[in-house]
Amino acid sequence: MIGYVQAGTVAEWQQRLGGYAKKNARLLRIIPGGNWKDYECTLPSSSITEHLRPSFPKLAVFHLLLGFC
Repeated sequence: MIGYVQAGTVAEWQQRLGGYAKKNARLLRIIPGGNWKDYECTLPSSSITEHLRPSFPKLAVFHLLLGFC
């Protein structure tokens, strides 16, 4: 998932999205231990969550937040 930050900072949005994911982990089908966490890669502000889906045993979603200005 790629998000373009339009208002505020990338760090603010990363914190807001992480809080939402943790608060709604059951609704989002985030597996235990698969909560929002930083993901180390060459792109800054990258995070990962792991979900259960009926069609996949485990689905990893990489969240990349990009700031432009």
